[in-house]
Amino acid sequence: LELDDFDDATTHYIGFISDRATTTARVHIMDTGNWHVQRVATLPEERGKGFSSVIMNAIIDDAKEAGAPQIELGAQLERRSFYEKFGFKAVGDTFLDAGIEHIEMILPLK
Repeated sequence: LELDDFDDATTHYIGFISDRATTTARVHIMDTGNWHVQRVATLPEERGKGFSSVIMNAIIDDAKEAGAPQIELGAQLERRSFYEKFGFKAVGDTFLDAGIEHIEMILPLK
């Protein structure tokens, strides 16, 4: 389910501890200029240490520098509060993706 046709058209963010990939995310820049964040993940044994926050802050900084109007993402419902810490707001109804409830969230940058 994680492999798709967008991998070559996205920017991948990867956080390492030594030479071991620990956390990751990818960004698809939409035709509108909006950045769509996907596949935010951290190894189970490394969760709760702030690695996903580092990745999200880097994405937000890069999007601002690139002049993106907003960042959007589909957050797993149980992770909604994580994204709200960065200023993301939920929009629309919940939806299922890979059998998991999600909610669309946006962070206006302009």
